[in-house]
Amino acid sequence: GDGELSHYYRFDQIRQRRYYREKIDKAGKPAGHPFKVDWKQVFPIIPNAKVAQYTQDPEIRKRALNFNWRYKDFLEKLNTALDGKPFLLKTAIMGMHTLKQDMLRLMRNPLSSGKGNAAPTFEMDQVEPPENQDSNHG
Repeated sequence: GDGELSHYYRFDQIRQRRYYREKIDKAGKPAGHPFKVDWKQVFPIIPNAKVAQYTQDPEIRKRALNFNWRYKDFLEKLNTALDGKPFLLKTAIMGMHTLKQDMLRLMRNPLSSGKGNAAPTFEMDQVEPPENQDSNHG
């Protein structure tokens, strides 16, 4: 509605190396201007990452657990905001921006196994609050 593409279409543009034209192109068939993608600039993250894969990399494991805690906290605040407490929406959105930074900190780390870089795991049962943070503060 606001003229910005959803995440799905933005990622699809990258995969297809072509922009979607607003209100013209169909899903999966962008026909706008082409653009180059430098795949050497993309972090080679492992697919379907799990915290258990980070046992040999304790700092990465801690960052993954911290990310999961923040992600769970974000979802809980968003759900509560949409379920009758709209004043929490701004806090949830601010948390979403923090998540981006946490995600990038993970993805920049090659694993000691040499099999790629770390990635968020999104495991809600594998969480650890970051230092100096509790569930009442985003």
